[in-house]
Amino acid sequence: MTFAEIKAKRDTMTPEQLACEAIWWGDERGGFISDVYVLPEEHINTGYGMTPKSTYEDDLDAVKLEVEARLPTGTPVFCTDDI
Repeated sequence: MTFAEIKAKRDTMTPEQLACEAIWWGDERGGFISDVYVLPEEHINTGYGMTPKSTYEDDLDAVKLEVEARLPTGTPVFCTDDI
């Protein structure tokens, strides 16, 4: 789902629904959306989660990327409070 699709769904909600806290849920877990964060720099998957690329800037060749995954600078992400 894109942020544009989220906006389109938001536009169909009632004022009462819009006043509710934003909740997410999945298999055996859930939580509240606490913020939307825009990444200030590129992030890469090092096998330990998404990490700022600058963390490994001096030795990027030494990082074994288990999954070729990158989030470019400016990517919006949801921050959560798991319950």
